[in-house]
Amino acid sequence: MEQETEEELGIIDIINELCAQVFQYEDEINHMMASEILRLIKRFESHIPNSSFYFSSLKDICSEQLLDGTDFRTHVQSPHHTDRLHTHFIRLHKGRQLGSNPYVSFILATTKNPLLSEKRDDYKAFFLATLIATNNVNRTKDIRNQSIKEGRLLFDPRRKKLLAMLPNIFSMSPENNAQIFEQMLEQAESVSLYNQLEVYAKAASIIANNWDINDPEKKRNDMYPKPNYTTQGIYFRPHELDIDFDGLYARPYIDIVENINANEEEMFKYKDEDSVYGVAQNTLIFNPRAIRSDYEVEQLRSSSVNANIQRNSLLFSSSISVATFHEIKLFTQYFFKHVDEEPNLSILMLIMLTGRPVEVLDNIPWSTISGFISSLKVEYVLPSTKIENTALNTIKTDKSFTILLPRIISSKILPKLKIVSHNELETLIRELNRELRTYLTLSKLTMVFSQFCRMQGIDTVIEGVLRGAEVASMPAAFYTQINVKRLFEVYERYCSYLSQVSGKELQLNEALFNQEHSVGSTIPISESCLLTILSDLQSSIIDRLAELPYSEYAVSDLADTHNMIVYHICNVLAFCSGYRPVLGWFGSIDDIDLTNGFYWISDKESLDVDTSRMIKLPHTCIAIIESYLVHCRSALELPSLLKLNSRLYNRFKQALSGEKEFLFFIDEENPVLLSGKSYLSYADSFNHPFKQANWARHQSRTYAMHKGIHSEIIDQWFGHNKYQYLHFGHFSSLSLGDLSQITSILESFLQDHGIIGFAFHATAKK
Repeated sequence: MEQETEEELGIIDIINELCAQVFQYEDEINHMMASEILRLIKRFESHIPNSSFYFSSLKDICSEQLLDGTDFRTHVQSPHHTDRLHTHFIRLHKGRQLGSNPYVSFILATTKNPLLSEKRDDYKAFFLATLIATNNVNRTKDIRNQSIKEGRLLFDPRRKKLLAMLPNIFSMSPENNAQIFEQMLEQAESVSLYNQLEVYAKAASIIANNWDINDPEKKRNDMYPKPNYTTQGIYFRPHELDIDFDGLYARPYIDIVENINANEEEMFKYKDEDSVYGVAQNTLIFNPRAIRSDYEVEQLRSSSVNANIQRNSLLFSSSISVATFHEIKLFTQYFFKHVDEEPNLSILMLIMLTGRPVEVLDNIPWSTISGFISSLKVEYVLPSTKIENTALNTIKTDKSFTILLPRIISSKILPKLKIVSHNELETLIRELNRELRTYLTLSKLTMVFSQFCRMQGIDTVIEGVLRGAEVASMPAAFYTQINVKRLFEVYERYCSYLSQVSGKELQLNEALFNQEHSVGSTIPISESCLLTILSDLQSSIIDRLAELPYSEYAVSDLADTHNMIVYHICNVLAFCSGYRPVLGWFGSIDDIDLTNGFYWISDKESLDVDTSRMIKLPHTCIAIIESYLVHCRSALELPSLLKLNSRLYNRFKQALSGEKEFLFFIDEENPVLLSGKSYLSYADSFNHPFKQANWARHQSRTYAMHKGIHSEIIDQWFGHNKYQYLHFGHFSSLSLGDLSQITSILESFLQDHGIIGFAFHATAKK
């Protein structure tokens, strides 16, 4: 009996935690959510009858939340039940409260799509049961959080493929379910699928091991077995880092999932290319010799390893993972002296020249001239390559380019690239190290080009493109357009550096360079085209304001002027801030310090970590925003607005107070939430054929790079990071003052092209 009481208290603690968060609203909403919980319990009990014992306390609390004289079955059978759940879910989503209210968002998760809705409901009930069953499980908080999050995300349209793959959860016993999910884990073809299925496997094991369905009075005290940390089912792409840290192996991987669905709901649309194309960029850290070691100790060691990887990726000159100037000098001199005696030296030199690991050298299309390797062709394709602004774009882009190489490597080694082994090259490097008293490795030779680019302050996208890095490992690459001539100039500087180090000439034949096109993003438009868009809109707004004083505006006149102003501000602010086109685009006015220009941006809230950032807006951009606020105040002074459209009147007040997003459109006299979709619809009305709402991120990222801004500052501005690297963290030397570099070039652009604020105060009559 003592054991039963102790376990029952554990269940009650979990139930109290759930109910304290769920039942915090007005009576009608509490009634709605209590009805939904009771519906899920009834669904689970109808398939697993003996489970009712475990839900008794939760059912009692939910029954108390029902409105007097009502039956939850009548409520949930109403056709409006799903609509009410969805409406409140959208309200949480717009208020950015999904993460802070995980239980509420789980209960409210629903779909209007009848396809596979029964299966979704089965798994929703299944995860609710998992939540209650975690009372006797080690590390219960993590498992609860994972279960309710996956239960909510299962209603995300992007989970359709996973949902179709999942078994019918109530068609088998809990023990069989656990076995099925373990088998699916072993057969997982990608990291993202493995991570998702692991949550289902845990949940199935919890119910199978912790609930005795056949005899509910006989409770098990088995701990949920710790996960088997192996690399089975995980695909690793070639990468320069593959490090052994005292028995712990660290292998960066990128899991590519193309999951675009044209019929997705609004809240899941208009993701950035880096969000859609490369969904996972992580580091798997595992210990093959201690799979069942203490979890907390392994977690601490893994955190330490990840910090080392972050530090090593920055290629500090003091790091032991990079080659020294002296080592590079000795190697290049040794190469020119002994290359005829040892052909494998040419392969090592090719690794250093191209920045590519030996595994990929055989797959490269090489060109030869007079018995020497003279160039290589690089295919460089981004998702935006298929989405070209043909009506606006005047910049020629291509899907490939050629890198010229110094003619120092014989073409005779090309057949050997297919058969050379790591062991051969490592043996050669060991012999070199003994003779030259160096500490070279294959990894160090591969990173020499990256070291040079880091030392010269060359943009990380240019460096990655030249060395053939995976596109998904460079978030900034999705937004950058690069002239091939710029790539040639950077590589020419690298060859000059090696010439200086070795004392030998490594010249490129410039006569062979005949490439004038660009590569990368096809979205950026010419500067003159951008100027035409901004200046024409500005002129139209100024002309319209001069036509009619505010005191004579009708509500329809206000809507037309307002939409024109908001659309113009969207273009200017998107170009100046790099804000992703999310729902509630550009946030609240409280996010902007109008005095100093600092702007707090949080446009990736779907992630589990804080990815917010701070930028500094140009003075002209602040002036335009302040002009818009004057417009909002003038709108509130219209005598007819409050009488004819109180909803629109209140929306202007909420924009000024910071209660809601400060930018919004007006459609048929109703306020419309600003998003990528609503923006593009108004772009069409102005005959601006933008194919993507985030075109300005492509435009301004490319513009900042061409102006010579350091890539670390640009990455901070646009919210791009790698290995969870924080741009103002302990490995960074950035300060808020560095942001002024981008602010200055943007301010110059706006001033040089006559982009200004609007004199609303001159036309508005009080």
